[in-house]
This record gives sequence, C-alpha cells and structure tokens, in this order.
Amino acid sequence: MPRPQPSSLLRSQKRARITPYTRKQPECVVTNRLAAVMEHIQDYYIEGASHFAKDAGISRSALSRLMRGESSPSYALVCALTKALEQKLGHRIDPRELISVDGTFLTPSVCELVLCNGCLPDCLYDEEDNVKPEYRHIRSGRWSREASSEGDKLISVEQEQEAL
Repeated sequence: MPRPQPSSLLRSQKRARITPYTRKQPECVVTNRLAAVMEHIQDYYIEGASHFAKDAGISRSALSRLMRGESSPSYALVCALTKALEQKLGHRIDPRELISVDGTFLTPSVCELVLCNGCLPDCLYDEEDNVKPEYRHIRSGRWSREASSEGDKLISVEQEQEAL
C-alpha cells in the first residue's frame, strides 16, 4: 500500500511539470525540375509522366504529386527517377540536378544538363509561334522549370545567377 505524501510535495510536483522538448524543424521548400528534364526526352514529352513513372518503377500518382511540388521525395524515389533519366539520356546525372532543398542546382540550365543544343519550351510561344512578351528575356538554352509547393515556374538562368 503506497504511503500518502504530504500535500506540499504534491503541490511542488504539480508546479514542476516537465514538458517534452520539441524542436521545431525549419520548413524546407523542396523544388524539382523534373518537368523541364522530361520536356527534353522525346519518349517522356510525347507519352507523358505515366511512361516516366513506369520506367522508374513508381506509381503515376507519386510522380504527379512530386512534380506538382505537393510531396517531398524519399532518397529511394530520387534514385529511381535519376536511374530512369540516365538510361534515356545516355549519361550520368547527379540526383541534386533534379531535386533541391535550397532552390539551387549544380547545373543551372536544363539544356546543359541534358546536353541539348539550346531550346525554348513550347509554353513560351503564342498561337502564331512568336515568343510571348513576358518571356522575351529568356534566352534559348538558358532556362529552367522548377516545381515546389508554391507552384510551377519557368525561370531564366541569368536572372537566377544575378540573384545569387
């Protein structure tokens, strides 16, 4: 049978309640440029993300969520995507070229990454095949597309480097 404790001891125990230490993790915005790389690979550009997901051995929904910036990828997922892209491109790429936690990439231009001679994505052109006015500052082969939880955006590599 437990011994009754004095009321002063119970009061001090109540006051000294220990709260667990919780460290608030800084929010990390994961960006990716999978859509930009896919635009440079004919099979993925024509057949879409489902073909890419199949080649990587992942579900279409997992790839879609990642491409929209709605999820943070696991290491295994990034490795699977990198391997599928390396097979299509015919050369090795660093996984940090696809996914970034600080918004920067080792190779700023997607065209340089995939060894493209220089191009502009189709979304920059209007119905008459002229570059839309808001994109005239983007030079051929000097662009990148990034997706994050904040949305998909097309950027000029020159502007990105000036900001750094």
